[in-house]
Amino acid sequence: MAYSLNKIIRHIILFSIFFILFYLGPRIFIGGIKLIVIWKMIMLMILSFFILKKGKKINILIFVSYLIAFKVLFSTETITHPIQTITSFSKTLFIPLLLHFSLNYINKYNINKYFNFLKTISIYMIISSIPFLMGYLEANKQGYELERYGGEGEGFVGFFQNTHSANISIAVAIIFLLFSLLHLKEKKNNLLYILILILALYTEYKTYAKTGFLLLIITSYFIFFKNQNAKRKIIISFALLVILPSFYFFVYKKDKVLQMRIQDKNVYSNQDYSDFKRVGSGRLWLSYTNFKNWMNADVISIIFGLGPEKAKDLMKKDIGLRVISHNGYVDAISYHGLLGFFLLISFLVLVFRKIKKNYYSKYNILAYSLFFMYIIVLLTQGNNRFFLDLFFSLIFMISVVENKINLKKRFIKSKENILIKEINYD
Repeated sequence: MAYSLNKIIRHIILFSIFFILFYLGPRIFIGGIKLIVIWKMIMLMILSFFILKKGKKINILIFVSYLIAFKVLFSTETITHPIQTITSFSKTLFIPLLLHFSLNYINKYNINKYFNFLKTISIYMIISSIPFLMGYLEANKQGYELERYGGEGEGFVGFFQNTHSANISIAVAIIFLLFSLLHLKEKKNNLLYILILILALYTEYKTYAKTGFLLLIITSYFIFFKNQNAKRKIIISFALLVILPSFYFFVYKKDKVLQMRIQDKNVYSNQDYSDFKRVGSGRLWLSYTNFKNWMNADVISIIFGLGPEKAKDLMKKDIGLRVISHNGYVDAISYHGLLGFFLLISFLVLVFRKIKKNYYSKYNILAYSLFFMYIIVLLTQGNNRFFLDLFFSLIFMISVVENKINLKKRFIKSKENILIKEINYD
């Protein structure tokens, strides 16, 4: 009982720190710099320190990820926009540092600790939504104005930086907990996971952002059906046949705001798919304009990129908005040229090939889900997302490490079996 009480107290303290870092982080300034920026920079320095201390192991995948980050420093804007370049570099450096750290520090003795760390983060993320959903706290940023869609108030944002950060991060937590519930079979925590999942699904729904819905629909396939026996597939299919129509009739049909968001409409206008500029909330138009500007640039810019600031200046000149494409692939080729685009595709191919080979890791299913989540977010949003980057990188490396551990066990066992057969034969 004393241990349980100590555990509860510890989680209260840790959750409080977690909540303060993300909720008050963007609001508190130290020396003119946001607290959230300061602690993220400290985190990068800590990762760098441990890698320099014991970072001898590296592979081609991690090397390519470093090249992607350092390519940011070598663009036509490095001299003209040094602060923006360094900021972009630090965000891009997060994934290679995580991958490199994980390769050297995750092992068979601590692998479960890293997984449980992510589980705790996912639960904290979801629980943090409660005071915002109940109206006790004001969100860090304004969500969707629901009046535009025939409703009242705003869509959920919580302590996240914007609506899409909220709904992508919550989707990551949902997929993570679904995996824990269906594949790890931790029966003592099933009720807790189910209750938290219900809260998470409600929170995701209240963001009214389509990206999160898309992520859940596509990536949950791996969680529900991959590596499941026929009996479990039938049970899951039956459950979905009950849940999905129920959602349609009891939620979707009764929620005018959700209908308008899904159908890309608002009270002022309907979606006209014959108007190219409005398809996908204008994302196709933004991507086309950004790509066209890159194509019309000089040879140096085509190879090394326009850089983010120049690309946005050209967007402002063309369409009157100084914005990004909301497409990570188009942004990669526009900002960092053919070289940056080639490095990005190479990284994604290397990750996918590695995941396909991780047959002997139970976390491989989750790695598949988060990988496809990552490439979908690149396609639909394009920006770095802290929680997605964190979960994607660590789960990928956890699956790689566990696969190696289990392969070694199988090899030792096969050698023992051969030796036993030889002894019996003699």
